[in-house]
Amino acid sequence: MRFTLLLLVLGAVTLSANAFNLDCYNCTSCSETFDRNKSRVFSGCNACAKYKYTGTGTVDRFCASYCNPGIDRYGNEVYCCSTDLCNFGERLGSLFWLLLLPAAAVAAISSRL
Repeated sequence: MRFTLLLLVLGAVTLSANAFNLDCYNCTSCSETFDRNKSRVFSGCNACAKYKYTGTGTVDRFCASYCNPGIDRYGNEVYCCSTDLCNFGERLGSLFWLLLLPAAAVAAISSRL
């Protein structure tokens, strides 16, 4: 039991350490169709993000210190992800789900104790 808990803690620490050293694409007013040749890569990011402007259809991809996925107050779409160079696609996984998985695992193990 203690060994399993130790593995969970080490896994969470590893995930959080990796989450704060990401490489992310960066481009401003780029198109939804991604072109690596028109983007720069920033390192040392906490999260990668993509911001899609609904009025113009243009996209910003960037390195974020914090990312809150969803729809902003202007109706623009905000996508977040937490792996290297993950902010290239049309749809991105949320950092929220990555953080939720270790918490769910700890809750499941705790309920069995």
